[in-house]
Amino acid sequence: MTIHAFCKQRGLGHHSFYHWRKRLQKNEPVQFALLKTVGSSGASIEVFLPGGERLCIPNGVDTTTLRGVLDALRS
Repeated sequence: MTIHAFCKQRGLGHHSFYHWRKRLQKNEPVQFALLKTVGSSGASIEVFLPGGERLCIPNGVDTTTLRGVLDALRS
């Protein structure tokens, strides 16, 4: 799959794709900020990372996908 097709399928901008590809290639440790619940229990989850990045996890995401994201962030 081309980068253009990948970004289009997932609604990502090319700049965001290249930013994350570069960051993940560096093997830098990822640090998480403290999470706090705000709003209703049916809302999506937003994680704000120390570097200013924001990870949005939609309500109802399956556990396999969530585990895959967490594994990628841990490695």
